[in-house]
Amino acid sequence: MVARTVLVVDDTAMLRKLIATVLERAGYAVLIAESGEAALATFVAAPAPVDMVITDWRMQGMNGLELIGALRELAPTLPIIFTSGSEPPRLDGATSFGFLRKPFTPTELIELVSTTLAAAGR
Repeated sequence: MVARTVLVVDDTAMLRKLIATVLERAGYAVLIAESGEAALATFVAAPAPVDMVITDWRMQGMNGLELIGALRELAPTLPIIFTSGSEPPRLDGATSFGFLRKPFTPTELIELVSTTLAAAGR
């Protein structure tokens, strides 16, 4: 089985690394970006298709909602998981989204990634 590629976007370096480590140990290929702008560049330049994005929705510069809007223009069915320490964003009519409230456990992360990818048929 080919590893699914997940792009992790968070402006907190420690959290980016923690999420990436958990995903890698679960068998996912991981790309990381420290901002929405860097995530767009990483997505476009990725050596393999990105199967999912996990992004903080409150970041400096391009926030998570703006990032997802830009990514959806490139990949309309891309599965996305938002993370935040506060309430989830309102995504009226949106599909293929998940939400993890910080702090979350590695098990919660892996379970949501797995179910979101499965629901998207990936």
